[in-house]
Amino acid sequence: EGVDKKQNIDLGEAASAAKSGLDALQAELYELAKERLESNIITDATYEEMKVALEANEATVYPGVGLYLVPWKCDAANEDKIKEECKAT
Repeated sequence: EGVDKKQNIDLGEAASAAKSGLDALQAELYELAKERLESNIITDATYEEMKVALEANEATVYPGVGLYLVPWKCDAANEDKIKEECKAT
């Protein structure tokens, strides 16, 4: 957890305390970003539902959902079709 008030640290411990604080901050930021990413992935949409949402530009509105995981045939021609139809990458 973060510290909300001023702390006195001996000069000899300053580098270690700074590293510890930065490591804790980085871990907290990482967890928040991971949670946000995971909560904004749609996995139960059909291709048509994804296409409609992308056409309505819903995926670009923050904090709107911007990542869809939908089944598709994995080949270059199908990927090109999806990019063309949905303007997605």
